[in-house]
Amino acid sequence: MTTLLVQATSAPLMIDLPWIMPMTEEQFYEFCLANRDLRIERSASGEVIVMPPAFSDTGNRNLNIAVQLGSWSELDGTGLGFDSSAGFTLPNGATRSPDAAWIKLERWNAGSSRFCVISLTYHRSDRSLCPLCLCGSFQPLARRNVS
Repeated sequence: MTTLLVQATSAPLMIDLPWIMPMTEEQFYEFCLANRDLRIERSASGEVIVMPPAFSDTGNRNLNIAVQLGSWSELDGTGLGFDSSAGFTLPNGATRSPDAAWIKLERWNAGSSRFCVISLTYHRSDRSLCPLCLCGSFQPLARRNVS
């Protein structure tokens, strides 16, 4: 087994493993299980992204976001809320773990492995957001109604 030692920084670390074919969803899931202590995401093109830990101020803000979303989700009853430990495979093939997310019950009950998450919330400082923009993780989205 090969072990890669990664020094944590305030920005995501993209790991390019050119000698390994892009992982299937199942292989990526197994990779995440084998590395439970890491916050791992994957880009649409298959790059593995190791996210740095959230520090205390960010962790507190994320908790507040998750509590508010969870309370609203319970009152609304039309969907499910998720915290930052949940990973979602998006329609473009990327696997992301937002700070908070919400999915309509119809989509959840359909049992699809790919979700169009209605609400993705990322709380990032300007310093940590810049590298994500550079790697194409965030693209401008047009406003649209979601059914």
